[in-house]
Parts: sequence; structure tokens; C-alpha cells
Amino acid sequence: MAYSGVATCVGAALLLGTAGVSGITVEPASGRAFFYIVLAALVPQLIGHNILTWALRHTKPMVVSMAVVGEPVGATILGYFWLGESVAATTALGCAITLAAVLYAIASGASGRRIATHGV
Repeated sequence: MAYSGVATCVGAALLLGTAGVSGITVEPASGRAFFYIVLAALVPQLIGHNILTWALRHTKPMVVSMAVVGEPVGATILGYFWLGESVAATTALGCAITLAAVLYAIASGASGRRIATHGV
């Protein structure tokens, strides 16, 4: 928690400092906008990244990294069902390929098989 708190505070300070140096006024359009800005900071940053850090203590780094790769697929699914966003056929295909690759990598890691890296 200490690391995440420091990292988040440093990131916020750098972001606000950069805005100030650039002459950008940082001011929410309304109280409701401010609420959503705070919510956007808390959920993905503090909760999401802390869960990833916690998961690294309890599972293999490869499994955690594959979960991160699958994050855009989850975002697409949430956007479709929760926000009513449309999904282009190419996006759906990309999500399917990404999900298949994530599942393959996790299954390969769980079974102990090594995935070829071709010189990496």
C-alpha cells in the first residue's frame, strides 16, 4: 500500500505540475464532473493496480501480465453491455484473438509447457 500511495501521489503531482507549467487550467466543469474524475482516479488506479500488485504475491507474473493484456477485451464488453456502445466487427475479431491468446498462454503456463519466444 505504501508503494502504491507514493506512486499515485508522485504521478498526480507530475501530472498537475506539467499542466501548470503548460498553462493548462485544471478545473472540473461541474461538481458531477469532479465526482467522476475522482472515481476514475480511485477505481482503475488505486483499486485496479493494487489488485495487480496483490495478485503478483499469489500467482505467477505471467498470469497477471496476461490479465493486463485482456483488459481491453473487458473494457469492450463493459462498454457494450453497460454503456450501449457499438462494437465494430474488426474490434470484435481483435477481442476474440486477444482472448484466445490470453487463454492459451494461461493454459500453457498452468500445464508447464513453454511458449516459443523465437529469439526473444
